Amino acid sequence: MLRGNKFILIALVAALATVGLAHAEEMKVEPGYNFLATSPGSYTTITLPAGFFGEKNGIPSDAIVDRRIDLEGRPFGSLGLEPQSNLVVKAGDCHSKGGHHHCHEATPEHERIDTITKVGGTSVSSVGGTGTTTLQMVALSLQTPQGSPLTVTYGDQKPSTFRVVLTHDSSVDQEVGSVTLKRKQDNGGIMEVELPVAFKALFTSRGQRFGPVALNTTLLSDDNGFTVTGISGK
Repeated sequence: MLRGNKFILIALVAALATVGLAHAEEMKVEPGYNFLATSPGSYTTITLPAGFFGEKNGIPSDAIVDRRIDLEGRPFGSLGLEPQSNLVVKAGDCHSKGGHHHCHEATPEHERIDTITKVGGTSVSSVGGTGTTTLQMVALSLQTPQGSPLTVTYGDQKPSTFRVVLTHDSSVDQEVGSVTLKRKQDNGGIMEVELPVAFKALFTSRGQRFGPVALNTTLLSDDNGFTVTGISGK
């Protein structure tokens, strides 16, 4: 009788080991594009010298120092780029010096796409492991909401308001950043992002146009969630 129980115990241990192997399936991220839509709460800060916005009655525009401007998406679609990465970015926030970019994953057919990044391939063998790969900005298009323009003052003259449009700088090669994936469950976890962005800011108001101004920033995140499609049983 004891011998029979011993064989049953061995079989049970073997079965549990098999289950453990199933849960240790490699998590593979395929190279591709991430299509993102910007969420409310996004903003940046800008600094511009006195006189940047011209003059009113001989009085130059006042300097703008670390002025916050709210941002929303200015959608352009998927631009026909493919394939879409199997790395799915959950709603989250990337921060930079003086700004935040809230965004979430969208499908290539989603009409609200305003940000596209390109991710390289990597794999994480087991839960608790990490994998690092490249991340690069491909396209970006944001603007100030209709009710939140940039207000510019001219001494004691009447202020002017400007619409601000931010786009990726297509005249330069976007610097390659990185994303580190920390696997917390079979098909996902949290990620650390470091994404340099070269962009341009254009200011318009009633036929007036100033810029574009070339700017740079680095988007950072250390707790955005992600999932990876294509894991067995998921």
